[in-house]
Amino acid sequence: MVLLVYQPAYAQTQSTKRRFLGNLGALVKVIAGVVAVTAILGIPVAFLQIHKTIVEIRKTELFAISSTSIAAHPTTAAK
Repeated sequence: MVLLVYQPAYAQTQSTKRRFLGNLGALVKVIAGVVAVTAILGIPVAFLQIHKTIVEIRKTELFAISSTSIAAHPTTAAK
């Protein structure tokens, strides 16, 4: 009698473990997909941000150079 109760419980545990391991592969695939999509979309955005920052730095440097050249030559600033 004890064997009849024990056997179905053992079989149920095994099938639950198999189901979990089967779903684990799908879960890993989903996580890998999310990471891949994030990387594919994130890399171009990062490059655009870097380019934008470089352009802003150049613009600031040019403004600083032009401001100093105007301040150094008051005759051109008065024109």
